[in-house]
Amino acid sequence: MSYELVRRAPCRALRGAVLGYQGFRVVSAAPRRRLELPNGCVDLVFLFDGPIRLTDALDPTRAASMPCLATGPRTTAAVGEHPGRVHGVQVTLTPLAAHTIFDVPMHEVANSWVDPGELLGAGARGLAERLAGSADWGARFRLLDQVLSARLRAGPRGSADVLWAWRRIQATAGRVTVAELAAATGQSRRHLERGFGEQVGLPPKSVAMVARLQSALRLSETGLPLSQVAAMAGYHDHAHFTRCFRTLVGLAPSRFRAARALTRPGEPIDRIDHHITSALLPG
Repeated sequence: MSYELVRRAPCRALRGAVLGYQGFRVVSAAPRRRLELPNGCVDLVFLFDGPIRLTDALDPTRAASMPCLATGPRTTAAVGEHPGRVHGVQVTLTPLAAHTIFDVPMHEVANSWVDPGELLGAGARGLAERLAGSADWGARFRLLDQVLSARLRAGPRGSADVLWAWRRIQATAGRVTVAELAAATGQSRRHLERGFGEQVGLPPKSVAMVARLQSALRLSETGLPLSQVAAMAGYHDHAHFTRCFRTLVGLAPSRFRAARALTRPGEPIDRIDHHITSALLPG
């Protein structure tokens, strides 16, 4: 198997909105399957040589095969698979930046995969063709800087209270209640939840569940006993941690650890800095 992975931060105008670009090319003799975890982010993926298939890890009836796609923020894991060759570029955004850049209510794309044309309009096809035809990764990333910067400048400004509350959830790794967020912003709980639906796509409680999961995943990577991971991440006990993990990931924490161990030494697997995003699955 051979793979090429190139990562780059966006231009200064997009910092804090776009979390990064990733160019990739994988050639394998066998099909590849990856478990993609809820991570609180939005991805925009342009593929150059064929589609990938995505299946909800907890509901296999929800599946799609797409050559280009945008994924909204999720509360369940998904399985991505390709026949052995995949080549493309991925953009990872915060959900609030996606709301501005796409100019759509984020609840319309949460827990789903959509064609980029539904979000970027008629220019999406042309952008995909220009990315595929670019001379190298640097040219592709510069093109994305140009297109996304223009859309970020022109898009709607969201509520500062929702932005603050979303950042607070990330900073506390999900260990803050909706009531506390509402009190701190001076909004009613219902008003704050409506704002999250519009700008984030998920209610604050779900955003906190995903943030806590990511905290637990980072702790798990250190090799700590899972009971200790559960306590440090703020779960009531090991059983509570296991139930929540299964609800979001579709596997028990111990089985997920085993899946992570399938990664070759030195092979990059996670798509976002400071996040645990993926695990390889047996073909």
